[in-house]
Amino acid sequence: MKSTIYDAIVVGAGVAGSSAAIRLARSGQKVLLLEREKQPHHKVCGEFLSFECEQLLKEVDIDLEKLGAAKISQLRLQSQKHFVKMPLPFYAKGISRKKLDASLQEKALEEGVEFLSGSSVKNVQKVSELSSKEYLVETDDEKYSGKMVFWATGKHDNKNIQQRTSRDKDWVGFKRHFKLPLKALGQIREQIELHLFEGGYLGLSMVEAETVNCCFILEKERVKSISSQWEKLLEQISYRNPRLKEVFSQAEWLWEKPVAISPIPYTFIKKEERSFFFLGDQMAVVPSLTGDGMAMSLLSAKEAVESYLSNQNTEDALSIYEKKMRKNFQKPVYIAGLLQALSKVEWAKTAFLQITHYFPQILNQLIIRTRCLKFTKGENHVH
Repeated sequence: MKSTIYDAIVVGAGVAGSSAAIRLARSGQKVLLLEREKQPHHKVCGEFLSFECEQLLKEVDIDLEKLGAAKISQLRLQSQKHFVKMPLPFYAKGISRKKLDASLQEKALEEGVEFLSGSSVKNVQKVSELSSKEYLVETDDEKYSGKMVFWATGKHDNKNIQQRTSRDKDWVGFKRHFKLPLKALGQIREQIELHLFEGGYLGLSMVEAETVNCCFILEKERVKSISSQWEKLLEQISYRNPRLKEVFSQAEWLWEKPVAISPIPYTFIKKEERSFFFLGDQMAVVPSLTGDGMAMSLLSAKEAVESYLSNQNTEDALSIYEKKMRKNFQKPVYIAGLLQALSKVEWAKTAFLQITHYFPQILNQLIIRTRCLKFTKGENHVH
């Protein structure tokens, strides 16, 4: 076991974990950041950064403009032949998780965080009888001591730490990037497209380097009944959707195969109190059609660090943080859960699109009310 005693050990170097490590290090804490993957990699993610994300990333000196993030200001919501197109109530950005995670990890190193990649955590144990060593974090090949632990392992669970349950987890998520000819690319530039289809939904939007992200979720039973083959899945998804057929016919797919994940514990909000901090998707998982998952991760990191540093009593810090996060996340997760349930009903999707075609302010309000931070007009507001 290493003799070093860290002020904080952060497990998981994604959006939540890395930003928490940066904030902790800036406050003078000695921080260890553990990540099971050896290098940043592509993850199943819509890669949509709402106005909250940009604000929270600026606080840790991540400049999305300098990273080449694509600008997003329009929404196209479509189900088969019906669609609604409208301005978003805020400017958003698109950037790949691989690039964003790498940038956050680099910033953590610059701030003096000790970073160990390729290190998978097996267990966390509180050692209360040792006054100077509050927690033992056990990896595959070492044990580390820390005064506090911040758990930020995304959608992956460790049975020894937490097994999440939710009302809605029978989904499979897929993601793959592609290139388009210049003319076709112009039709999707500054736009996020959300396509509703039988058994799921799909998002299309640009990220850096003139690349388009295709990310979708599909009910597990439908994947089994169709096929796990990429081409057959796309054929089923674009059935009766001329817009998707047009896009896919011109797509130059990148990577040898898509990335996938299952199950996805949508509508999860952690209710039981634990003896250390849970961040990001380990705290709450909002259905991805709202595009607010990364904002929730970044906000949880900020609030956890602030609660920890401003309260001498650890139990008080944890209680304040978890109550605040449950209050902040409950409404967005609940509304998003209802919208996701609605997306499963064909007649309801058609009726919703027809109504919002004539009353787009309804859709505008739904977007605002699924934000984890209070919406305010400012430099990120679309006029």
